[in-house]
Amino acid sequence: MLVTPQTIRIAAIALSLAGLAATLAFSALFEPQEIRLEEIDSGFEGKAVKSRGFVRSSFKIRNTLIAELFDGKKFKAVKFNPTEDEQEALKKNSFVEVEGKVQKYNGELEMVVARVRKIA
Repeated sequence: MLVTPQTIRIAAIALSLAGLAATLAFSALFEPQEIRLEEIDSGFEGKAVKSRGFVRSSFKIRNTLIAELFDGKKFKAVKFNPTEDEQEALKKNSFVEVEGKVQKYNGELEMVVARVRKIA
């Protein structure tokens, strides 16, 4: 059987479409769940989430920034090795969107922040 240029084009298009579909499917699976801070409970432990909140307080100890976020419930957010932009975003009185993983530390739920974006 000869492989013609037409066969190669069809195979290339089919594989490209299959790759695109797989990429979209996997990105949907790994996209953090958007949720209000007040809705986070122990059922979210170990899961990636995205949320918004008002920074009520924040402080830095060595290479760790700890912020208390609020949106009806206070919630601790921890950012390891924050950049200057991330430190600026997590300053007191900012309104931010955070993405991270929920974990339990010393019996309390907190978010280990992967991304932060200042909204206001």
